[in-house]
Amino acid sequence: MKSAGKLWVRLKCDITKLSTMDGPSENVRYPSGERVPAARPRCPCGNVLELDATGEIVLIDWEFATYNWRGFDLAMHLAETGIDYTVPFPPGVKFNEQLAENHPNLSIFCEAYVDADNQVKNRTPEDRQSEIDNLIEECQFFWPLVHLFWTMQSLMYHILKYDNGVVQDVAASDRLAVYFHLKPRSERIYEKVIGQKHAN
Repeated sequence: MKSAGKLWVRLKCDITKLSTMDGPSENVRYPSGERVPAARPRCPCGNVLELDATGEIVLIDWEFATYNWRGFDLAMHLAETGIDYTVPFPPGVKFNEQLAENHPNLSIFCEAYVDADNQVKNRTPEDRQSEIDNLIEECQFFWPLVHLFWTMQSLMYHILKYDNGVVQDVAASDRLAVYFHLKPRSERIYEKVIGQKHAN
């Protein structure tokens, strides 16, 4: 526990330093009127934030520090956990089909997100399960788009001849295959949402 205490002191010092850096304008707000929290752009991969309301320490990865749809960010994280980048032979990457399509942690992450969101907003949901189901569907909608995003990234790396141990054109091809495989599910979700909008 002694080393954990030292780590906490270091984190608190770093957070104090971070709080003096320039962040987005105080006027940047969500449509609900809530202020968008600052993600410090000068931080390297491991951003450490402290919530204003509770003082709780929050660790975020820089890839998820932008203002994306929540379903996109959760799908991005979960999609990445379904890929093994430690393969010691070409192409240097292996896709787990089960995790790419139906990740077992999707429900767990969505439950945790909804509960944390409600806690931060000091809100008791009328229908918690409905909120969770909607977020799961939102993640499923964005899932193929995440792979399309990473397809473009891999193609860019391939064109630039960037060598990180992964055969980038193969990684792009695999991700594009996942995109086309999952695209019909996203189309069904889109049609369902549009149908509900027109019904209301």
